[in-house]
Amino acid sequence: MIEKELSEPYPIYTYRYFVQKWPHLTMMAYKKGDTERKCIGCIVSKLEDQTKQNEGTTRYRGYIAMLAVDPTCRRLGLGRKLVKRTIETM
Repeated sequence: MIEKELSEPYPIYTYRYFVQKWPHLTMMAYKKGDTERKCIGCIVSKLEDQTKQNEGTTRYRGYIAMLAVDPTCRRLGLGRKLVKRTIETM
């Protein structure tokens, strides 16, 4: 699904880096009751802190690297839910 649905897919090692460094910000969605456990949605994100030495403050910057939803499951709010959960986790 991911390779087919993304307009500008990153190389696989980029996603591996995100998943390994921020596993809590990688989420997948599955249809309820689907015995095949086919993935219908996926989001991969990261969160980095940016400390300003002059001010001594730390800001956090989130980045969504990938969001994909199976075409048969679009317009149901799945992408919105994945983004919301990711932001809440950040």
